[in-house]
Amino acid sequence: MRFLALASLLLLGFLQLSCAGGGSGNRKPKEHRNAIPASGEISGTVVKVIDGDTYDLLLSSNSTERIRLAGIDCPERTQDFYQVAKNRLGEICLNKTVKVRYKTRDRNGRIVGDTYLDDGTWVNEQLVREGLAWHFLRYSQDSTLAAAEVSARAAKKNIWSMPNPVPATAVEQRC
Repeated sequence: MRFLALASLLLLGFLQLSCAGGGSGNRKPKEHRNAIPASGEISGTVVKVIDGDTYDLLLSSNSTERIRLAGIDCPERTQDFYQVAKNRLGEICLNKTVKVRYKTRDRNGRIVGDTYLDDGTWVNEQLVREGLAWHFLRYSQDSTLAAAEVSARAAKKNIWSMPNPVPATAVEQRC
């Protein structure tokens, strides 16, 4: 009898956790220590490149924010040109001061924004122009990114040198 009661309590606890967002399909954004506005502009030094479209930014407060480049999607780890895109992002901005203009955070708590170098280079657009990222149409209707992708396709740069490049979103297996 006690076993049955204990099993019932465990099952009830599991169901409550699942319904409250504890399951993998209902991920909540991570809590953030940094008191930065929901949208705006921040600057700092790029201290780590995570992949072709994500990096860590060290702020003047000595805290870090994970930044996701808006409007683009670079190859995933299992795809061709993943390492090339990651390395290129590092060449462009690692250990450099950048400015990020942002409007939101994604479901993983990353700031989603446009990154600019001190010389005005728009990093998001540069990666698309070099054929190392797709213009992420699901989240962006930016005409500059669209034109950069058309140009990279025509020149068969990097991902566009393959016969049938598959966008990163098609291979992601996220909930």
